Amino acid sequence: MLTFAKKTDDGTTATYEYLPHGASRTGLVSINRATNEASVIEKSPDDDGMCTGQMLAYVRRMNRAGKLEQSGTLSWY
Repeated sequence: MLTFAKKTDDGTTATYEYLPHGASRTGLVSINRATNEASVIEKSPDDDGMCTGQMLAYVRRMNRAGKLEQSGTLSWY
């Protein structure tokens, strides 16, 4: 599980800060709105990699749908 919040959005690129469940240190990912290319800017030191992958996939889905949310929570099993 993770929580996320949009940090910046200049119309071309949006960045999101994410926090793995139970962690105290955040990570940062970005999405290029034109190309749908998502990338890791800074991985959370408290993440084993699962949260980063989930966040990258989610920003791609939001961008394809044309709606970049301000914040939210992701959970999976």
